Amino acid sequence: MRKRSFRSSPVSVGWLFADLLLALAMIFLIANTTITPLKASVRPKPTPTPTPSPTPIPIPRLELQPHRFTINIDATGYLSNNADAINNAKKQIRNQGFLKGRSVGLVIAYGGAPTTDNIPTALDIAAKTYDVCKSIGRDHFAFENTSYYTEKLYRLGDSPNTVTIDVFLFKV
Repeated sequence: MRKRSFRSSPVSVGWLFADLLLALAMIFLIANTTITPLKASVRPKPTPTPTPSPTPIPIPRLELQPHRFTINIDATGYLSNNADAINNAKKQIRNQGFLKGRSVGLVIAYGGAPTTDNIPTALDIAAKTYDVCKSIGRDHFAFENTSYYTEKLYRLGDSPNTVTIDVFLFKV
């Protein structure tokens, strides 16, 4: 029998050498690599600055009972815009103690009519009284945020020089 001889060729030895070198390189890399666990970095969320929430404004309420008072006027001067007659009415209204430091929500005015023939004049006096109250409100007194009853009213049997006024105040 013939002996077989294996010859090693330089090419096969080169591949073996390259494989060994690659294996050594991998061992070197693995040995020198340290694995440090990744720490999760938690970024603190900025705390939002609290925005002030709007304070709810309560709905103004009216007192349930009106304050009734009467003023004495000079009906002729009152309706003809006589300054003394108007100022006298304003003074009487301002002197009502319950109005000090308060705010009026609703005004209802009644002109006096001794007979049915005087009703038109009494209605004009009631309308004029609303104008006087509005004027007082422009002076920053009690009637600044006031509503006025839309109908002109009268009290049959009262003097034409008497005005009856019902005032509903805002609750405190």
